[in-house]
Amino acid sequence: TAMVLDITESRQRERALIKSETSLRTLRTISTIGSIEVDLQTRASVWSDEIFRMFGAEPGDFLPSPDKFFAHVHPDDLAMMKEAWGRATRGELVDPLEFRIVQPNGTIKWLYRQVDFVREKNGDPVVLVGTLLDITAIKENEERRRKTEELLDHAQKAEALGKLTGGMAHDFNNRSEEHTSELQSRLHLVCRLLLE
Repeated sequence: TAMVLDITESRQRERALIKSETSLRTLRTISTIGSIEVDLQTRASVWSDEIFRMFGAEPGDFLPSPDKFFAHVHPDDLAMMKEAWGRATRGELVDPLEFRIVQPNGTIKWLYRQVDFVREKNGDPVVLVGTLLDITAIKENEERRRKTEELLDHAQKAEALGKLTGGMAHDFNNRSEEHTSELQSRLHLVCRLLLE
């Protein structure tokens, strides 16, 4: 007896998987998005190539681990990240958060982190899956916008102050007894504006 095995469906699944993995690699490269997987029993970590690059390293420069991750976290964000890590390793869902890392050359990067889990059939988490997105450009744009708004606010105050002092100079040159009280009020206002 001859046996015929149709592997067409298997080949199609294999090709679809390869295509999906290639698309994911391309997306990660274009958008600077990476992933970290941590086995919650052994604490063994697997980092995508993009995570190494976000941290200012090349894939394989060091063995990925939670300690290596925390070594790169900005000191001002370290306590928050360790607290979130503790909750996540206990299988608790952790809200997405933004934090900073410091690359070896001193460059500070902003990252957005979201966590999910691979769970056993009974619901127990076995693998922590963290997705990181480099949001440095977004944060830099927000800071530029904030500074521009601050400069505009100062310019508007300076313009108002200029108009007020110009009016005061005019009133001073044409002063009379009735204008003296109003002039003193304006002078107090100018002093307050200068102190802000």
